[in-house]
Amino acid sequence: MTMATRSATTRTVINDESLKDGVPPWMKGSILAFIKSWTTEHHRPPGTTDRRLVVEIISRPRVLAIERYLQFGFPPANHDDDYRRGFESYYSDDEFKTLDVVEAILATNNNASIVVAALNVILVESGSKWIAVINDNGQGARLDERVDSSSTNAYENAVLETSNQSGTYLKASWSGAFGRNPDPTKAYNDAIKAMEAATCPVIVPAQKDATLGHVIGELTAHPDKWSTAINEKEQNIGVEMVR
Repeated sequence: MTMATRSATTRTVINDESLKDGVPPWMKGSILAFIKSWTTEHHRPPGTTDRRLVVEIISRPRVLAIERYLQFGFPPANHDDDYRRGFESYYSDDEFKTLDVVEAILATNNNASIVVAALNVILVESGSKWIAVINDNGQGARLDERVDSSSTNAYENAVLETSNQSGTYLKASWSGAFGRNPDPTKAYNDAIKAMEAATCPVIVPAQKDATLGHVIGELTAHPDKWSTAINEKEQNIGVEMVR
């Protein structure tokens, strides 16, 4: 039997029915190793060049950054081994806290492209519903829900083609819809603001404090004045789109 190879280079999927939330058993070892690798420092005793004597210790600065991001204090300890055990006890037996720590590493890491590439191999090959994505400002990264390629391409093209303000709202709306802490109300409100930022300056430029309602009113009153590239046969398609 020939097994299909899945690429770990894409943030999209064809079918999401089998994708797993949390940390399934076959992903746990890899994800725990990932966390350890990004919270560990390697030190060589002073005065030696022997690589065999290099020791691994927990990186307190990185763990403290995770604490600040999660707004949760791990048990304090003077000895590094006790400190690591206290840190690991927070997440190692809770799959969703494990993902919280992973997202904290993404958000606080200065090597976003490297950490995203390493993590996405694990997420994609494990069939996770999550994918690591570099933040739009280039600072840090986050976990997004994996969606079909047509939706992802439409979103990315829209961000590229709209104004800075509209694109900012659109990014916030996407995060509210597909982030690990979804906020449907915020996603909807930001989507409306994105539409207003994109359409008001074009369709009702003279209207003070214009809203989407003004845009709909103008499109309804003068349907022959406006057309779209999506479906020119339906005269009122623009109104239906913004509604």
